[in-house]
Amino acid sequence: MKTIQMKNFIPLNSHQVGIKVKKQILEEIEKSDEVIALDFEGVDIFTDSFIQQLTVILSQEVGFENLKKRVKFRNLNDFLLKMVKEKLYISSGKKLVKREKDIEVLLKRAEEIATKKSDGYLSMIKVPSGWKVFLNIANLDKSVEKERVLKIPSFVSLDEALYNFISKPISL
Repeated sequence: MKTIQMKNFIPLNSHQVGIKVKKQILEEIEKSDEVIALDFEGVDIFTDSFIQQLTVILSQEVGFENLKKRVKFRNLNDFLLKMVKEKLYISSGKKLVKREKDIEVLLKRAEEIATKKSDGYLSMIKVPSGWKVFLNIANLDKSVEKERVLKIPSFVSLDEALYNFISKPISL
């Protein structure tokens, strides 16, 4: 079994990174008949576009049955496992009737990070430009803190803001 450590490619936040890993998988498939293990130990989060390269698009290139037989996903946390299963389901040619965004799992992971890094203080705010998630509490009456909050990236949805926070926690 050939193992590819996904933590060596962090951050797993784009389809370009997914393409890089996919190319390595394709090279291994061509070289031998060994099973390829993708080890996600130490990986907390990846983007949808990243994992799509390693499931849906790779499946189109090598065939779904070959993908299932040759590529194994290891050491995924609950949230990442759910994403991989969803993409593999799509890769099998079936369509999802409803795509669930598991905000509870994202919130749980964000809480774990906050507990570890800031005694449990976690802020999520909605501003005109979108959602912001960060460690600690902001006193928006103070102009200095308000300016620091404004510099934190905004995201269209809370789940996107949580994805970003989990991959790179920001502290106020």
